[in-house]
Amino acid sequence: MLSIYYLPLSFLIYALAHEFYFYFTHVWMHRPRVYRNVHAVHHQSIKTTPFASFSFHPLEALVHAAFLPIMVMLIPIHPVVIIGYLIFMTVTAISNHLGVEVITSSHIKKHFISGEHHAKHHRLMKYNFGLYFTFMDRLMGTEADALKSHKLKRAYE
Repeated sequence: MLSIYYLPLSFLIYALAHEFYFYFTHVWMHRPRVYRNVHAVHHQSIKTTPFASFSFHPLEALVHAAFLPIMVMLIPIHPVVIIGYLIFMTVTAISNHLGVEVITSSHIKKHFISGEHHAKHHRLMKYNFGLYFTFMDRLMGTEADALKSHKLKRAYE
């Protein structure tokens, strides 16, 4: 029997694990051959729309969909948390592809992927690979805003 405290903890564990999984598979999908044959379908939407959230090549869909069954086999999770997580995944995917910004707080946008953050990925393609959080892009040096800020600082030194 899982403790009630494990419910939100398992949600957070899944979200963080998914962030790592998605980041590295997403970067892999931008390798020229994989991009050309698989991920380009998703990037046909240069201007993002909610429909782009679910526009994938079948192989890309399989790679993304594999995460949850793998995690369920590795880390116990309550069925209600899985349902909540699936809803969370859907809402964030749609909001990140709306083409408009729904997160107005600059403090929140610093830590969480927003529509603006992901729209830059669709335009620039070599930056902003994260799923829910911005920490992987900052850690790996692929956050467009951080790079722009760093280049501006160097220009004035």
